[in-house]
Order: sequence, then structure tokens, then C-alpha cells
Amino acid sequence: MAVRLYPTFAGYLGRQFLLWCTNAFVALVFLIGLVGIYFELSHPGAILPGVLGGISLLLALYAFSKDLNVLLLGEEEAAHLGVNVPRVETAVFLLASLLTGIAVSVSGAIGYLGLLVPHLGRMLVGNDHRTLLPTAALGGALFLIISDTLARTVFSPAELPVGAVTALAGAPVFIYLLRRAAG
Repeated sequence: MAVRLYPTFAGYLGRQFLLWCTNAFVALVFLIGLVGIYFELSHPGAILPGVLGGISLLLALYAFSKDLNVLLLGEEEAAHLGVNVPRVETAVFLLASLLTGIAVSVSGAIGYLGLLVPHLGRMLVGNDHRTLLPTAALGGALFLIISDTLARTVFSPAELPVGAVTALAGAPVFIYLLRRAAG
């Protein structure tokens, strides 16, 4: 029995919609939205809430950087050192989920960005979350700008989806990281 895994339930519903859809133009627009294309919004006020929300959530996440450093020792050791482990885990999970939601709502589901950049950042600056979090944020922005530029220029005047470029860059690096971790 073959099992097919989808990254999100919304992705599954989207794929089912594409199978059901008979209008080719609607299907193409929907597919482009699933892959993720970074686009300019015509009204600057439309992006302001996302930017302000993202910055405030990043600052809130940064406030947990010392607790995250202690959690690198393990949950039991962190609890012995005075970290409220369930509270920190819940808060960081919620903050990361909200940040992901804001990013996806603005730019679409651009795969590998959240997997690739933090690992590369960790290789560059180490495990200290006080430097890793800003490095991952700036590295993700830089990676997205480079991917978007390549997507718009490689096959000009046609435009590739940004998600395709990030997958082409991210998949080999992610496989390398998995093989390195396996031994």
C-alpha cells in the first residue's frame, strides 16, 4: 500500500482542487500560488501589518534566545537550571508558527527556505541563538532575494516560480545535511 505525504493539509486540498478544476487558467493561477511567487503588492499599506507583526514576533522570539541556549543541554538539565521548559517550548512553538503564517501569507509556500538557511547559519555562527536567530533571518531574506532574482532572470522574459528555484538550491544541500548527520 503506497502512502502519499503532503506537507500541509492545505497543500493536499490544493492538489485535489487542481484535479477537479476544468478551467486551465484558474488551475495555473492556483498552482503558481502553491509553488510560491514573490510579488509586489500594489498598495504599500497591505504589507505593513505583516512587516510590523513579523518584526514584533522576531523580537519576542529573540527574548527566548538564552532559554533556547540552555535547552541545547537537554530538557532535564534546562529544568534544573531554572528554565520553565513547557512554557518556553510552547511560546517558541507559537511564535514560530505565527511567523511562518505571516511569511506564507505574504510570499506563498516557498519550500526549503526554513530548512536550509538556519542549518547554514548554524554552520557559520555556531549554536548560540543570540547570533543564530538574526543570522537565520538575514540569511533567509538574502536567499529569497537571490532566488527571486534568478527566477525572474534565468529564463527571461518567462518567470520561474520562486519555490522551484529554492527547491533546486535547497534539495541538494538538505540531502548533504542529512547524509552528514547520518554519519
